[in-house]
Amino acid sequence: MRATTVYEAAAIGAPYVLGTMLRTREPLIAAHVGIDRFTYHTAPIAGRNYLFPHVQVDNLADIDFAIRPVCDQAHQLFGLEGSPSFNHVGAWIGL
Repeated sequence: MRATTVYEAAAIGAPYVLGTMLRTREPLIAAHVGIDRFTYHTAPIAGRNYLFPHVQVDNLADIDFAIRPVCDQAHQLFGLEGSPSFNHVGAWIGL
């Protein structure tokens, strides 16, 4: 959440490489609220490290657009279409 500040303080210039991992030791079940306001649970995924592809980021102000595919993939592990935390233009809304 504070990556911009860290890179600016260290005077590290673009391009940046962003890597992410979902790490869980136990089976993981996602819970999400549907449009009907009911809470739904997904089938579990196995506990392990789920590595996501590295992406190049040229401008940290555009980080939302760089992380959306990774967030979508994380939600797709549970059979969901994508992350509900982004609006229709790809900006983070944090649901």
